[in-house]
Amino acid sequence: MPLKSFFSSINRSVSLKIVLISFTVVIIALLCPRERGFDIQFEEGQQWQYEDLVAPRDIPLLKLDEEIAIEQEAITADFLPFYYEDENVKSSNLAAFSDQFEVLLESVASDSSFKDIQNRSEFYKSFAFEWLDGTYNKGVIARAHADDLLVFNYLKRNVVSVKTFDDFISANGLESYIIESLKSSDLVDSDFLIPLILQHVQPNILYSDSLTNIYLSAELDGIIRANGVIPQGSSIINSGDYIGPSAYRRLYSYKMQEENLASSSINYWLMFSGYVVLIGLLMTIFWIYLSNTMPKLLQDIRHLLFVLLLVVSFSYLTYAVESIEGLSAFLIPFAVVPMVVRIFYSDRLALFVHLLVIIIASLISKEGYQFTVVELIVGIAAILSKPNARNWNAFFKSILWIFAAYILAYAGTSLMQGFALQKINPVFLIWITLNALLCLMAFPLIPLLERLFGFMSDFTLVELSDLNHPLLKEMAEKGSGTLQHSLQVSNLAEAAAEQIGVNSLLIKVAALYHDIGKLYNPEYFIENQKSENPHDKLSPLESAKIIIGHVPRGVEMAKAHKLPKPIISFIETHHGTTKTEYFYRTALNNGDDQIDAADFTYPGPIPFTKEQTILMLADSLEAASKSLKNPDAKDIDELVERIIETKIKDGQLIDSPLTFSELGKCKEVFKSRLKSMNHVRIEYPT
Repeated sequence: MPLKSFFSSINRSVSLKIVLISFTVVIIALLCPRERGFDIQFEEGQQWQYEDLVAPRDIPLLKLDEEIAIEQEAITADFLPFYYEDENVKSSNLAAFSDQFEVLLESVASDSSFKDIQNRSEFYKSFAFEWLDGTYNKGVIARAHADDLLVFNYLKRNVVSVKTFDDFISANGLESYIIESLKSSDLVDSDFLIPLILQHVQPNILYSDSLTNIYLSAELDGIIRANGVIPQGSSIINSGDYIGPSAYRRLYSYKMQEENLASSSINYWLMFSGYVVLIGLLMTIFWIYLSNTMPKLLQDIRHLLFVLLLVVSFSYLTYAVESIEGLSAFLIPFAVVPMVVRIFYSDRLALFVHLLVIIIASLISKEGYQFTVVELIVGIAAILSKPNARNWNAFFKSILWIFAAYILAYAGTSLMQGFALQKINPVFLIWITLNALLCLMAFPLIPLLERLFGFMSDFTLVELSDLNHPLLKEMAEKGSGTLQHSLQVSNLAEAAAEQIGVNSLLIKVAALYHDIGKLYNPEYFIENQKSENPHDKLSPLESAKIIIGHVPRGVEMAKAHKLPKPIISFIETHHGTTKTEYFYRTALNNGDDQIDAADFTYPGPIPFTKEQTILMLADSLEAASKSLKNPDAKDIDELVERIIETKIKDGQLIDSPLTFSELGKCKEVFKSRLKSMNHVRIEYPT
């Protein structure tokens, strides 16, 4: 099912919209932190701008993280590593020595240079065995630390003692120790034993990383983290006080205790429920606002889904960025929200959605009230900068506005907290620079959102204004007169729209396409006729049906070429529910008693926006002005007044939000432009 068809099938389901909003509330509530118990950011040297804070219970006066770190460093530096005796080394090497001795003895049985060992083999074996046993009993140590570390913990048979490296035989000097020991003995064939013993002497006193870490962790965990108590009812800090070292320690201790209490299971679900209630309240207010100011947005689920998607996306971005150590929520380009919403809708909705997003982001972020104030100011600046989706220069100016707003808002809130400018976090400049660059994403994001949700922005309008569009090219080939009429109406309506400050690009493009239905029978419309009039061969009713038919046929063509819905609404309303007066009066004059006025009336609806109203008036005035022969200024003025008065009396403007003041301004523009289009000279005073 196409996306548009899917949306249209569920637009009327209010319950589905409520479920969608409820789901959004739960998702955002799940992103909000539940371990937070004291959600005020504070720094030493800052002024306490909140109310007096009194200890609600006895609070341990904690050491600061820096103090704990210093103690941990001292313990780690003085901690003695652990070594232990591996008894398997001795037993396995003694057994291997006995086997190897016999093998080696047989290999020298016929060697006359080893007579003594052949004659006293058992004595040699017993001597070597006792020497190895004594060496292992003394201990051969494999040194794993620097030479200046002379003392360590020694674990032997579950008994820990303090030893030095000099208490053992060093593995580094093992070869020289063996050679000196055996050479100094009275053994004649000591050279026989030296390589054999070297092969079977290995370190049996080894460093234990696991034991060292276990005992070190136990000592670090044993650090006393509090050195006092804040009694219940005593002052933690008073409003207006500056946060000195002592006050900072009290605030820190209070914050830690509150967070520990908040992390319990009961508090976890209580906080989650609180978030659901608060976010649900925000969404309810948003629903009421839309109901009162933009009910049509609620009628189309695409628009509601688009806004909710923005809220959820930036809520998750805040959660994700805050979860990464070293990153700040100031990095997130929140200004994209009001920029995009303003381009698709209005300044008022852009501001409301931005407020909604920032309030929710403040619940998730740990940046504190400074984040909320700064982001609100930046969002307002983004709206006031009037970003233009079809003008890169205007878009870059908006980015500069955003960057300047960040600098000034952050500096102001920092000074307000008592920080000197030189103490402002320089990393913030990196965040806001990246933030401003990321705001450029709004530009390519707009056409993507258009395609996804079926919206219409200036991007689409600029594309549709190209005269190489297939419909306009077809109009140039089949109905050049209609194209010229459309261009004239476009210029006339655009000028009036600019005068009263409505969407001039929209009305300009709509005027180009408002008569595309005439392409079915272009020769039946006067602007395309050259000599013969085909209506002369038809009855008034048949002619009226052909003329009226260009509206529904235009709608069909617009839908076939996937023109935006707002453009189609101009095609439907540009004649309202007026009559084809010429053919209706001709039928009356012919004396036909069976005439039904409805057969000569356009299907409508009548215009319901200011832009549609202007197009209807411009279309009628441009066509009527062609009937004037050599008009002067007075003729044009009278024509404008007469046509507009007729539309009002005929009830074509009753649904239009156009005010009388705006209508008066449009009249003046119409008169001026029609005089120019009809080459009426200015009457100079005598």
